[in-house]
Amino acid sequence: LDFHCTWELYRKLKADISPKLFWLYQDLQIPLQHAAADMEENGLQLDLEWVKKKRAEVVKTQEENERLVLSHPDLARAIRFLDKKTKGKINLNSADQARELFAPGRRGLRLNLTEFTEGRKYSVKDDVLEKFEDKHPAIKAYLNWKKSQTSINNFIDKFPTFANEDGLLRARINPCHVVSGRLSVTNPPLQAFPDDPRVRGMVVSRWKGGEILAADYSQFEMRLITNMSWEPKLVRAFENDADVHDLTASLVFGPGFTKEERSKAKRMNFGMVNELSVWGMANQFVILEKEAAKLIRQFRKGYPKLYEYLKESSADTLIDL
Repeated sequence: LDFHCTWELYRKLKADISPKLFWLYQDLQIPLQHAAADMEENGLQLDLEWVKKKRAEVVKTQEENERLVLSHPDLARAIRFLDKKTKGKINLNSADQARELFAPGRRGLRLNLTEFTEGRKYSVKDDVLEKFEDKHPAIKAYLNWKKSQTSINNFIDKFPTFANEDGLLRARINPCHVVSGRLSVTNPPLQAFPDDPRVRGMVVSRWKGGEILAADYSQFEMRLITNMSWEPKLVRAFENDADVHDLTASLVFGPGFTKEERSKAKRMNFGMVNELSVWGMANQFVILEKEAAKLIRQFRKGYPKLYEYLKESSADTLIDL
């Protein structure tokens, strides 16, 4: 019945689909479905014994970093307060407890934090604290603890649960789930694999003596949009093998941009290409909408030809190529 209904819908709707859209469906999406199915069937081989061994190492490193944070004399007053408040169950993963350790006006290091959450509390996100990691060993230890926690929870413990007893993992590959056209991978999200060798090392070749090849396009969307808009600044950047995220950061935030501002510029580059709105940017960066609007104006001012192209193009830009 499902097949019959789908076929009837296809016959009815096909007449309403423009030739360009039908080309996208027949010549791009259908072959991609077959490729995605082959990738799912082949799967990814995990070394489950390696995962167990590496997990023990990561846990040991995490415990060492936790000890460095909780025993540092500069945090003693804050630790005593938290120990009493939590009845000896301090949780470094708690944002409120992290604020006690690092935020202004608290009992800890009282860092000069300038970013806030939506609830107008000081932000203690990793990218905020990274600006201060060279200023105090406890900050670096805390960030390393968080990285280990992320590796364990999101990858080392999670990914093997999707594999069979032989370690073969067959993730779900979805060609049509992302507006930008990228492949979406779920159960688990393989595209989220970090560069951390403690995590990537779990993937091995299925053949004895085999090797794993990792490849990626370099700033693929930005290269496409540069080719289509012919924005002079971006053209020169790619011709000279310059970093386009550094370029955007300098145009939006000024030449003395920080590591965090470069991270924002990178998200702006891909976000603006995919029509990121003022509200979307404000929500993503946890800033006021008027601040987001100012950043977008700076982006448009820095890349006038790119902005004109984005304004004139429609959602079916790729179809019109």
